[in-house]
Amino acid sequence: MRLAVLLVIGLSACGDDLSLVVDVTHRIPVARTVISVYESDSVDCTKIEFGDVDADGLSAALVAEEVHDANGVSGNLDGISRTKRKYVVARGYDADGTLLTAGCEIKDVVGGTDHVAVNADEALTVSAILDATDPAYTFVVIASAPDGGAPAVHRKVSWQVYGPDGTQPIRTDLADMVPPDPNQPQESDWVPSKAACTNNNGITRIHPVPPHQIGGFATRIRASWAANTLPLQSSLSRVDPAAVAVLHPPAGVTRPCAIKISGGQHRLVCLDNVTPGPGNVARELQVTAGAGRGTATQTNMVALAGAPIAVISVPTTGGGRDVYVVDSAGAVVPVFASTTQTLLACAACTVTDAVYAPPCTDDPDAKIFLQTGATQLRSLTLGTSKRDIITGFLPAATSITGTLDSIALEQAGCVTQVVPKLGNKQRQVVTFSAISSVMVSGAPVTFPSSHAFYSCGGVLCSKLDFPVGEAGTSFVQLDASDNRILGASVDATGVVISSWVVVPDPAGGALHRLVERDRVPAASIPNRLVAGKLDDDAGYDLVWDIPTKRGGTLEIAYSRMAAGQRLEAVSNPQLLTISDLQIDDISNDGFPDLIAIGAIGAAVPIVIIPTHVAPLDTTVTAEQCN
Repeated sequence: MRLAVLLVIGLSACGDDLSLVVDVTHRIPVARTVISVYESDSVDCTKIEFGDVDADGLSAALVAEEVHDANGVSGNLDGISRTKRKYVVARGYDADGTLLTAGCEIKDVVGGTDHVAVNADEALTVSAILDATDPAYTFVVIASAPDGGAPAVHRKVSWQVYGPDGTQPIRTDLADMVPPDPNQPQESDWVPSKAACTNNNGITRIHPVPPHQIGGFATRIRASWAANTLPLQSSLSRVDPAAVAVLHPPAGVTRPCAIKISGGQHRLVCLDNVTPGPGNVARELQVTAGAGRGTATQTNMVALAGAPIAVISVPTTGGGRDVYVVDSAGAVVPVFASTTQTLLACAACTVTDAVYAPPCTDDPDAKIFLQTGATQLRSLTLGTSKRDIITGFLPAATSITGTLDSIALEQAGCVTQVVPKLGNKQRQVVTFSAISSVMVSGAPVTFPSSHAFYSCGGVLCSKLDFPVGEAGTSFVQLDASDNRILGASVDATGVVISSWVVVPDPAGGALHRLVERDRVPAASIPNRLVAGKLDDDAGYDLVWDIPTKRGGTLEIAYSRMAAGQRLEAVSNPQLLTISDLQIDDISNDGFPDLIAIGAIGAAVPIVIIPTHVAPLDTTVTAEQCN
């Protein structure tokens, strides 16, 4: 099927008419032909053919377009540049708008009555399946005609990998870096040096090259003139999930590990029990990063006199962090620390949990919050040793279902409070989960919920209710005046991780409001959630775990965008249930590590995942086009 179109360029200086005739030949019959002319340094025929330029990019580069169908001709191709490089693209569609054919040719300077012949190949309908049996990261791609009929034979199929910012392919000889967007100069994307081709059955195997260091990445399947767009295929690098240490903490411990920093060296301090032997102890562990995993070596150990329930990390001057053990009697004891002063958080009380709350601009006192009963909290102000009983923080009856039975401390951090007409404040916020119950046929039915409090002046605190009960929370600082709280919410698209600031109740009530600033899609509700920097850009990244029946998975969401969405990846299920997640350069190599603490029980595994070392046992295969 052939179509010839005349493009009128204009008049030359000598008065000669300049024109360009586009001859389009479709491999199969089409109902509508669209001829588009693009002029831009950001596009070329290869990028257009393999879908490397999104709709917005194509629209910005489009200078002229003409449509030929049963109703005649609409649009025009008059007035295009005489001297600029032009990418002339012809696309053929059926009556329903499905892409059937497409082709692209380049035309530079028009010198007279010039011709451009565009041969429009058949478009492809593609599908892709990850081959989990192949040690290489391999997809089986099936390509056919747009109507799903005959296989597409000897057609090019390729891929594009989106890696964490600052990464490169693990085999640089098999992939070429994609020039980054000027607005995001640290983007790390690459394509194969050579494409694969389909066989006589329309099938090929492609082998995307993973990043050279541990992390999440996504793959876009690139096919020649694809009629359909496949979703990104995300994955995590192969790591060794074996524990670097296994603890046997005393009964009642809620927070078994914390980070110590002294003299620029980071160490992991964990609670353990050595029987027979000294009994309850605190261990200091030195972590090193290797291919696919971290390893830990004990550097110190000290016996503990009381019954420890938590270990917390408190910042010191100069960027250090001291570690304290909180015991059930309320003693706050430094271990391996720059101070030897023991504090007493409360007298004649039984402590079951403790969390450190950092100083914030408008709540400048660092505190330790302690749980001393099913629904009771106390605080110890560091620096003054002032002790307080917290009242007025429990959720209102309208915020729970039935009768409140218990609470559990979660996290603490700084959050921006937006105060209209008065300016913003930075508040110290504490999050907690709650269990309430209703008696049904003589048996209790329980309901989880999640809440927070701050600004506890007098007998009443400011309160917050979260959309999803018992979901993990975290805190992140974008700058000194923008602090946010993170948590889960649900809308019609599913679960999302939201970042919020808070605003007072306009009516003056105690229940304040969460105001969403941004959101990230999530595979499911997070159990533990942590924010930090995992790659080389300036944004914050998120990691959370999702419990399963026999362990759980990890999900990572980077701040960078990949094909118009956040770069995210979910791990394969592991036989590890997580009680805590932390991000820190615990291996002292100058890069962040992910620290996963197993569920509290008789044995608590510690897994260290370095982010800037090579992945484990990665096989890479070159593409073939025979």
